Amino acid sequence: MEKIYAKGLWAKKPISTAPSFVKGSLSIKVTDFIDWLKENENDSGYVNIDLLDKKSDPLSMNAVLNNYKKIAEGQPTKQDIPAKNEFTNGYNDDDLPF
Repeated sequence: MEKIYAKGLWAKKPISTAPSFVKGSLSIKVTDFIDWLKENENDSGYVNIDLLDKKSDPLSMNAVLNNYKKIAEGQPTKQDIPAKNEFTNGYNDDDLPF
């Protein structure tokens, strides 16, 4: 799945002299971020964002859209769907009309 980076939002880790209760800082360019939020709002009215370590800059983080959707109760999961048998093409004797 392709990462969707937040537009108008920058996250930084705290500087070395910051007190221990400071976990980081955010910078927001209001117009860009509001447009991005509107584009990525989920069905519940939220935009979920993950803060990930940035490989190229150890003091910065990437703000990435978290678009994970929980599978509704009762819907089959990948584990619930039986694999097709290559010899029967996915059919078993119970499926035959005769």
